[in-house]
Amino acid sequence: MHREVGVQVDEHGSRVKRRRPEGASQGMDVGRRRLRRMLQHVSVEIRADQEDACVAFWRLLGFEPMMPPPILRGHVTWVQRNGTQIHFLHTDEPRPTDQGHGAVVVEDYAGTIAALADAGHEVREGSNAWDAPRSFVRDPAGNLFEVMSKSPQPPWPGE
Repeated sequence: MHREVGVQVDEHGSRVKRRRPEGASQGMDVGRRRLRRMLQHVSVEIRADQEDACVAFWRLLGFEPMMPPPILRGHVTWVQRNGTQIHFLHTDEPRPTDQGHGAVVVEDYAGTIAALADAGHEVREGSNAWDAPRSFVRDPAGNLFEVMSKSPQPPWPGE
């Protein structure tokens, strides 16, 4: 059975969409737990011999290795930070991202950018599209990622 969420009926019996109060969570209830709505993971392709270098790269961004489920061990590697994961899919011929990319907000933007550069990663400064510094960097497998000082939210510069 499918249950429709967020719809109420007005005094005339017409369906009206319920509005969420400003500032209210966008989570969902599952049993007695409240789940946050979030992007849970991103998967990228790497060669197996790039695993250690990719884990080291993501440690610089605050992620820590975690054990994947037994059925996936040996051909995937996972790192995690605050419930968000990056899954490395081991393949003989990985296809790194070109322009498409994932993005991560870091607490200490300047320190993180310096740590990436000190570790030999080429960091390219991005445009300041929302009054917050951001940069682009490729992981050791060549996948493009954005490192942000804060997430983009209006008002936008120039408006």
